[in-house]
Amino acid sequence: MNNSEILIPLKEVIEITSLSGSSIWRQIQKDEFPSSYKIGPRRVAWSRAEILLWVSSKMEAAEGKKMRQEKESK
Repeated sequence: MNNSEILIPLKEVIEITSLSGSSIWRQIQKDEFPSSYKIGPRRVAWSRAEILLWVSSKMEAAEGKKMRQEKESK
């Protein structure tokens, strides 16, 4: 198993994304963030690979927006 195939707790999701726990739960409710997996009666975790993919997609979208803005300002 490589590092991207592991499940990570909310604390690590917060560290990776720089979002607050409240923001993460709000985005999950709006279907804008990867869902968690129930791994115990009172425990959830996220796929590290899914979180990294989500971060990557946000970075790509931001980069695309930045490039469009630079083209428009020329």
